[in-house]
Amino acid sequence: MCRSPKRKGCSRSVREAIHRLDFHDPALSAYDRAVTRFVAELVARPRVGEDVFAAVRENLTEREIVEVLQVAGFYWSFGRVCTVLDVEIVGCDVLA
Repeated sequence: MCRSPKRKGCSRSVREAIHRLDFHDPALSAYDRAVTRFVAELVARPRVGEDVFAAVRENLTEREIVEVLQVAGFYWSFGRVCTVLDVEIVGCDVLA
């Protein structure tokens, strides 16, 4: 079963901005922008830029930063396992 983020209060405009990695979209709050940029850099390289880390520290507590790291790491690892084992993922259109 696919659970749409919309049910949790995430608007379509926010989902679309995040999907496009449009960090300047006015639909994103400073918090959303900081988390999205942080996660995008986490998956792209082993270290995030100083400006990205500074923005995330301005908007999240140390505990929240660790939680984001754990969730992003779990998601990335799960994706890697599925790729290596050729597990077919049945998806849903969360932008719908």
